[in-house]
Amino acid sequence: MADRKDFLHDIAFNKTKKNIDRQMDMLRVVDFNIFKIEYWGCLSGLAPASCSPELLFAEIMGVIKGCNIVAKRLKSLRRAEYVSKNAKASPAFASEADREKVFAAFERYEKQKRQRKEIDELDRVTSLLRSLEENPAIAQQVRCCFEEIYVDGMSKLSFPFVFV
Repeated sequence: MADRKDFLHDIAFNKTKKNIDRQMDMLRVVDFNIFKIEYWGCLSGLAPASCSPELLFAEIMGVIKGCNIVAKRLKSLRRAEYVSKNAKASPAFASEADREKVFAAFERYEKQKRQRKEIDELDRVTSLLRSLEENPAIAQQVRCCFEEIYVDGMSKLSFPFVFV
């Protein structure tokens, strides 16, 4: 059997091996270091004045793109959902005005990421989970093949969320 990396690429992109390799060579995964060095300069003016790159990245990945509501529908929060969150759900940005600014920075980050043909870790996870939703046979194979995964909640398929 092919290694797990190849198996996940086949699931996530649902293309031939040749196309997968070419596509993966073109995509770069944005981690915090890339975010801080290459994205922060364009985003810092949109974010609240006291916001650091660490705080903005954590808010985007953990709240806007990574909260439980998002996990169930596999999409980021909408502006109205995020802005209306109470201070307990997003304690670093207690006011609606601050959350508006954070969401504007998130939108610019997503736009730049698309233009640069880059993805982040949550894009990878979402792609995998969408593929599993669309192909129950592969979802069953994944359940049978993996002995250990990191789990955070359950999707509507009763398939554990895998954070890559």
